Amino acid sequence: MRPSVPPPPATSRAALALLAAVAACAILAPLVGAAADVETMHIEPSEDYGEMGGQLLDRGWRWRAGDDPRYAAPDHDDSAWETAPSWRPPRRDSDPSIGWLRLRFRVAEPLRGRVVAFWVTQCGAAEFYLNGTLIGTFGVVAATAEDERPAFADRLTRRYLAAPLARRADQVLAVRHSNAREQRLQHRDPALGTVTAVAVQVFAGTPNASVAAHLSLVHDLARHRTFQVVAASAFAFLHLLLFAFYPRLSENLHFAAFAATYALAMGLALPMYGSPTTPAGTLLLSHAFRSALPLASVAGCHFLYRLFGAHQARWARGVLLYGALTTLIAWRLPTVVVLGLVLVLFGEMLRLSVVALLRRHERVWIVGIGTLAFAGCIIAAVLLDILGVATVSLSFLDVGVLALLGSMSVYLSQGFARTHRSLEARTADLEQLNVQLEDRVDERTAQLASANSDLEVRNQFIQRVFGRYLSEEIVDSLLESPEALQVGGEKRSITILMSDLRGFSTLSEQLQPEQVVTLLNNYLGAMTDIIVAHDGTIDEFIGDAILVFFGAPIVRANDCQRAVACALEMQRAMGDVNAWNRENGLPEIGMGIAINAGDVVVGNIGSMKRAKYAAVGAQVNLTSRIQSHAAIGEIVVTESVLPAAAGKAEVVARETVTPKGVRDPVAIFRIAEEPDSG
Repeated sequence: MRPSVPPPPATSRAALALLAAVAACAILAPLVGAAADVETMHIEPSEDYGEMGGQLLDRGWRWRAGDDPRYAAPDHDDSAWETAPSWRPPRRDSDPSIGWLRLRFRVAEPLRGRVVAFWVTQCGAAEFYLNGTLIGTFGVVAATAEDERPAFADRLTRRYLAAPLARRADQVLAVRHSNAREQRLQHRDPALGTVTAVAVQVFAGTPNASVAAHLSLVHDLARHRTFQVVAASAFAFLHLLLFAFYPRLSENLHFAAFAATYALAMGLALPMYGSPTTPAGTLLLSHAFRSALPLASVAGCHFLYRLFGAHQARWARGVLLYGALTTLIAWRLPTVVVLGLVLVLFGEMLRLSVVALLRRHERVWIVGIGTLAFAGCIIAAVLLDILGVATVSLSFLDVGVLALLGSMSVYLSQGFARTHRSLEARTADLEQLNVQLEDRVDERTAQLASANSDLEVRNQFIQRVFGRYLSEEIVDSLLESPEALQVGGEKRSITILMSDLRGFSTLSEQLQPEQVVTLLNNYLGAMTDIIVAHDGTIDEFIGDAILVFFGAPIVRANDCQRAVACALEMQRAMGDVNAWNRENGLPEIGMGIAINAGDVVVGNIGSMKRAKYAAVGAQVNLTSRIQSHAAIGEIVVTESVLPAAAGKAEVVARETVTPKGVRDPVAIFRIAEEPDSG
């Protein structure tokens, strides 16, 4: 039985509300920062380059559309230029493709005249001027896409420039920039989370140390991300196999989905640690990465809900809906905002783990400790990153991922092992029971064989006896499905045939009873063979009349056509019947037939003690009425039967009659066999 986890109490809801507020601040912070016009930057000497490789030049930039070589001069007056971050210049559709960015910054005394390193992240083509001197180019700056040769560099594949600073405090960095080919492309830098044109960092230590630090960071990130992808993929594959072997433990499938989505998120970041990609490729990877982060968190929450049996709760559905919406919109948001939104989902995973620990659910403490260990490693990694120990912080992340995924895997594996042991014990009991059952089965098989033989003899007797009173189809149906004996009926469209001997009542008064029976048996025997040959069901013999159904109890596609063919053959057979009568000193007889088609109610009519398979309804009565209009040797049909007679018989007469008990006149048609039909 799965443990049940209740909705969060008031304190947990308050904590989650705080996380939501943090996420909201993360959303608003970039907007506020982007709009601010801050002071001139001041660069101090430092060997502490940290993860970013130095100080980011992100304040005090000025921008102007157009192209003029004088804009590179350090003494050019740019006070009237627009202020904006370099990574998001206020370019308008009407502006020319080429624009200039200028930044005035100050350096401390030890840095003046010293060679420093600049790390550049940019989209398009650019020329960099330090104090009026060209220090590096990226591609070919041009006003048209045909002439431009763009060069691209993202956060981890940034380009390197080295140049000496002027021997004074004030420095001027100017950038001539164009992005004609990718004018409409909004490249989101994972670090900045905004549209990138040019982003610059200055490293105040030696250039060689800056390059080494950046390469070491990229290699460490790639190595640790690869480890997490491989570990998560291995867990996903293992538990997908466990689910395939035993699908009843569906938790294995949900955990495999969680591990696979986490591996996907980390895997999408790997290409950014290699060679530079195209702007469109980096944009696609960045979008996919930001959507994969909340997707993995949603999968983790869903797994814990399933584990604790709370996936149907209204609170759980709300959290999963929040996660789904976050996944859908994450690709449009900066990375820092996505992390804030994901923090809410991770907070819910922590709440579930804490509740499981407090309630001391059996074995669930394993998952709880793993989740808390993961949270502790995340906090430690953030603190170490702030302190500048990036490599150690990455190791903490690896340990946290192993703790989270490993604890969940251990819990599920223990459940699988317990189920296996339970099945082994049950198998041993079943084997012992199977030995006992085999002996009983042999005994019962012999008894059933004897009973089956007796049943077969009884069925054959029933078919011989009752087959003379009911059609074989009805007898077989009752033997196969005894429930068909229940009183009841259904509405069905059938074809009804009714035949009757003309003048038989007067004739029977002139004959001895034995002669009457002999004459009737000869006539009915011949007609019965013909009806059975055409798959008709003889409902009953009404003296010298025969009532036949086509389409009940068994429906066939050509019921009406077979009824017409049956009637034609019955009239042809009267010649043989009368020949036999003459040979045996009996008078000749004549027969009239009527055929009608329509909806009736068919079924067992009567009571539980006495019932009869019959058809009732106006169409049965109508057939009985119109058969009186058929003279000796004639066949009369209603209009519903005429299409079935095509090709077998021809209409020789039409008449409108008003049968007894029928309100409206009825058109009847006399048909006769076509000369070439047989």
